Amino acid sequence: MTETPVGIANRYFELYNTQQFDEIAKIVSDDIEVTHYNRGFHVQGRDQLLGLYEAANSMLGDRGFSNRLATTTDGKKVILQHYFSGKNLVDTPFGPAGSDYGLDLCTILTIEDGLITKYEDYG
Repeated sequence: MTETPVGIANRYFELYNTQQFDEIAKIVSDDIEVTHYNRGFHVQGRDQLLGLYEAANSMLGDRGFSNRLATTTDGKKVILQHYFSGKNLVDTPFGPAGSDYGLDLCTILTIEDGLITKYEDYG
């Protein structure tokens, strides 16, 4: 049975929270486009995305998504309202080293042919 877009989105965030980036690579397209609009952040491509996640390990500890408040889909896009938090290991735009951070986010994932092709964050 083919996994639903919501199932793929849920799996992505479970994998992210457990830092299984090799598994994330299997559910994102080669040319995935990732944009965090409120932070002026944009990367394109699976390799860039995975490199970013690995690099973040030295800057952001205990990071993950939680407190899912809403999930909706039109069959291609999945829209999630949730919370992203962790601890700054070094000074970051989220705050000084040693401080906790948290963001309320609205995330929109576009899923085509079983792969995440676009990831957009607002918040």
